[in-house]
Amino acid sequence: MTHPLAFADAFRDRSGRRQAWGLGLLSLAFLSWLWLAYRLFVPYEAVYDREDVECPARVALDRTDLGPGPAEACRLQRDTTELLGVLVVSLPFAVTGTVLYTSGGTAVRLSAHLMELERLKDVARRR
Repeated sequence: MTHPLAFADAFRDRSGRRQAWGLGLLSLAFLSWLWLAYRLFVPYEAVYDREDVECPARVALDRTDLGPGPAEACRLQRDTTELLGVLVVSLPFAVTGTVLYTSGGTAVRLSAHLMELERLKDVARRR
């Protein structure tokens, strides 16, 4: 038979590991969002007709210039589907990380609460 304190320690360890996994997954999602923001908001260069062309940030590209030329080279350099794909792939990491981190933290807090209730019951019985 396992001692109750050893069981509580093991429970808190498992909950802490769950919280750590959640934090790791949230970090992966956050890093992918940082990369996505960099790709959307930072100006860049593209090659058009063997020359480097300065392109504005992806969110500031002119959508009216649809013909071939430097604007098309800028649009093709940073494709929207790639950026959307990064966002879609990061969402399961964010959701799973949030669930793991929250459930681990809740379990640790509930365990501490129950241990405090047991301690207070012992104090009350001794009086």
